Amino acid sequence: MMDADRAARRAVTRGTVTAARLREGKVIVDVQLFSGEFRRGVELPLPAGMTYLPSAGADVTVLEVGGRRSQLIALVADDPALRIAGLAPGEFGFRDAGGQQVVMRATGLELTSPLRVVVDSPDIRLGGLSATKRVKLEDDTAASKVKAQ
Repeated sequence: MMDADRAARRAVTRGTVTAARLREGKVIVDVQLFSGEFRRGVELPLPAGMTYLPSAGADVTVLEVGGRRSQLIALVADDPALRIAGLAPGEFGFRDAGGQQVVMRATGLELTSPLRVVVDSPDIRLGGLSATKRVKLEDDTAASKVKAQ
């Protein structure tokens, strides 16, 4: 087998996250690669606005940048235990290890949490953008923060 073929075959590999941390606003993971190699300090870029620290044991896909094994970047980290069951085609969601989840369903937004929920906004309206009544507190003042108890 030619060296170029061998290098191309190991340019994308899989592994398991052994640890994760935030460093200077970036998610950094330590990875045990399926080849038996261990790599510390591999960056895991995420979509804009999303932050996720994968748990140890999460599956990860790793790519060599510029074909250099010293320049690894993690593309995707996945924990099957956090997958949301029963999604229809086109639906999307997030779930954490505590059982909290947000699902964008074809029928509307679904928020589930066994913990407290805090909504902090200067203008809270129930009933959509065309709602004419704002949320008010028991003393009839306008609500800018709502806590479900």
